[in-house]
Amino acid sequence: MVTESGITQYSKEELKLKMLLQIELMKYLLGENASREEKIKWAEENSLGFRNFFEGKRQNRDFLERAQKDTLNLVKEIASELWPDAVRKAA
Repeated sequence: MVTESGITQYSKEELKLKMLLQIELMKYLLGENASREEKIKWAEENSLGFRNFFEGKRQNRDFLERAQKDTLNLVKEIASELWPDAVRKAA
């Protein structure tokens, strides 16, 4: 839900899953040993794209359930959809 001031509101569960997916995407695309600077740069460059993607999916209960139960495979699918060039480099 978006408030009158334009701020997106998430339920506790949605926010937790959004953060989990975004962190796991960063690890998947950058690697476990990425520097703090690399992580900050990635977050600055990709947070808006991920937020828009998540907004489009968050009403889908199947998507939220997969985020909880099959995180790694979902992360791989999201990465392939949103950042196909980065996935090819990481492979």
